[in-house]
Amino acid sequence: MVSRINLRPPVVILLLSLFGLCTAVPARASIIPIRLKAGLFFPQKAPLNGGDQWWKVGADLDVPIGIALFGHTRIGIEWCQQCDKNTIIPVTVTQIFNPGVAVKTPVYVGAGIGMWTAKIIGTPTATRFGFRLLGGVSLTNKYYVEGTYDFVQKVSGISMDGLSVTVGMKF
Repeated sequence: MVSRINLRPPVVILLLSLFGLCTAVPARASIIPIRLKAGLFFPQKAPLNGGDQWWKVGADLDVPIGIALFGHTRIGIEWCQQCDKNTIIPVTVTQIFNPGVAVKTPVYVGAGIGMWTAKIIGTPTATRFGFRLLGGVSLTNKYYVEGTYDFVQKVSGISMDGLSVTVGMKF
């Protein structure tokens, strides 16, 4: 019998703590530039792409380390859940680039690496290495829409690759 691991409380506590930390001071004076997001995850292969919809929530923050002069780095954690069936938790480091070097543009792209921890029905909990590509647009100074595609090593022969679409808020 497979034991059930409930990771929801730690992730919820983390997200609420981050939300409280970044809203404790005015947005302009925020010490830690945090972004919260929510959306959908679309796995690309069976068996994860069948059945109920996958939901995704996450948080990330900018760190003052940049690989290039016109980019910045983000560290993030997300929670992907398919009802009470499957769970995937990626922790990533992503380099973000703004294509407009001379002129600020709301469009950005990025690439990153990370570790994806998955609890998939019928398999033991496993952590795998993966890559991420992303593109996004800042709608206002506070709100954004972002798309990501993850390339992740398989867990017991099951692919965790997939597309995510999220909307979010910057603090």
